[in-house]
Amino acid sequence: YNGDIYTRADYEDVTVRSGEACAGGRFAAVMCGRGMISDPALIAQLSGRISDSEAQDVHRLREFHDTVVDGYTEAFQGDTGYVIRKMKEIWTYMISGFPDSARPFRELCKAQNMSAYRAAAEVIFGSRY
Repeated sequence: YNGDIYTRADYEDVTVRSGEACAGGRFAAVMCGRGMISDPALIAQLSGRISDSEAQDVHRLREFHDTVVDGYTEAFQGDTGYVIRKMKEIWTYMISGFPDSARPFRELCKAQNMSAYRAAAEVIFGSRY
């Protein structure tokens, strides 16, 4: 099965449906894709390596974010405009985990430099601490 797996409930729904639809049972594998961007702990959670409450830890998401920003900055040799554009794409998935962050998300989307971007991201992450 490919796609639309964002939560444990999505995964369970798909795997239950596959058991009903397939004569031989369940899918051999599922691909989470964008679900892993919105929740980098999703696979660890689904495989039982971490609990559901551990998966909700905002520090995990912050670590993922910072690692991606640092990696993009290095890969694109400090082209902060490109890094910001790429991170804005990623935030379109991650923001679902920050339900009260519409205003800071708009500020993040308007950011034209790394300072403004980081300030807006800090406010978003701070909304879940």
